[in-house]
Amino acid sequence: MPCPYGIRDDLHKYNYKIQNLPYFWPKKMPHSRYALVAFSESPIVDLIYEAVPADTNWIQAYKEWQITSFQEQQHIKEQLEQLQIEAASFLGGQISNTIYNLSHLAKGQIPIALYAKFGKDALGFDCAKALLKQNISLEHVQFGNDATNISLSLQLSNQSKKMFTCLNNLYTFSDIDAATLHHICSNTDFILIEGYLWNRETAACKQLLQIIKAVKAKENPNLKVALTLSAPFVAAKMDTSLVQEVVDIIAGNDEEYKGFLKIPSEQTKIRLMEHFSLEKTLIYTNGAQAVLLQHQGVQYSFVPPTIPKELVIDVTGAGDAFLAAVLYGIFQKMPLPKIAQLAAATSNKIIQQRGARLRN
Repeated sequence: MPCPYGIRDDLHKYNYKIQNLPYFWPKKMPHSRYALVAFSESPIVDLIYEAVPADTNWIQAYKEWQITSFQEQQHIKEQLEQLQIEAASFLGGQISNTIYNLSHLAKGQIPIALYAKFGKDALGFDCAKALLKQNISLEHVQFGNDATNISLSLQLSNQSKKMFTCLNNLYTFSDIDAATLHHICSNTDFILIEGYLWNRETAACKQLLQIIKAVKAKENPNLKVALTLSAPFVAAKMDTSLVQEVVDIIAGNDEEYKGFLKIPSEQTKIRLMEHFSLEKTLIYTNGAQAVLLQHQGVQYSFVPPTIPKELVIDVTGAGDAFLAAVLYGIFQKMPLPKIAQLAAATSNKIIQQRGARLRN
């Protein structure tokens, strides 16, 4: 059966739909309680292209990141092939990358579980196997009869980036009840929620936060909750007051925080201080400009060290790596300056390679 996304044979020859295929590995790893459970959209496979001329006319018509149909994605791939621009495939997804890198930094010593729906195709099984090898539990992962999400990642010659993502029809919360969510939240120390879930499952995300609120009030008062803002248009859909009430750690860049706070202001960091108390942990990035970290009542602002432009290969996943390092620093109770140093170094390491995951 042909590959559902039409990926060229030299990239993934064997990616075809596998109907009703049983699991062929142990899903559950033996942890009675997880240190972290991450709720994520279905993982993505990134097709990362070689440098694309920034002045290519048809590219200018597209936004920096957008969801595309299968047909639109195919059209973009055909135009890139006409330009003789090659691509390589890498396993991705914002939260999958983050927990992979977190576990890598922790040498697999932090018990982590993922809650998500995977495509039941060869790429979906590749995504699962990679996480299992990194000691991440798939106890809460289900496989649905759809293909794996595909994202085209274009690194432009002017160091900017454009991404075109085609999503499957798998919904993370479609087959889960409130009692199961309550049980999961009661038996972990840390919940990490991918902001992209708010794009298609807004009501379910609100329900999850309400359940977390109830759990924190009774069974698990020390539970910590982190949320990625993910993208400006996604952050704009979030329930700001509910997030502020329930979420302990918020991570995003300048444009994402503007969308979340629904402000046009250029002084985003100042407005952050107006909206959030010092008790919140904030991770604010703005490209090569000053980063703001706030944790346990302490603020730390720094300009991340830059590397020569000729060493930058691809910026895909830089933010995911940064977040992973910050979370690792929080788990290890590092001081903020040390967390900042580790996060900047980890992010810089990622942009000097193709692919968003740390390597040995």
